[in-house]
Amino acid sequence: MCKFRRQELASTAWAFSTLDFCDRPLMNSISSQARRSLTQGADDVQGIGNIAWAYASLNLRDMPLFDALAAAALARISEFGV
Repeated sequence: MCKFRRQELASTAWAFSTLDFCDRPLMNSISSQARRSLTQGADDVQGIGNIAWAYASLNLRDMPLFDALAAAALARISEFGV
């Protein structure tokens, strides 16, 4: 069982992407946990944005993750302030 909260997962993914360093096993693990977390509701819009940016910046095309991010973002679209 994962002991990291959604924002911690997002921050870790973001940190690796700012360094342009892709550790595939780690990013796969973060993706898997993030997808589970996103389906449980109460999503943090900052975390959604950070994870999306991190995976896009690293050119990681994890469609199940992006599908989960899109669904979570649409559910909270009014909170994004755009």
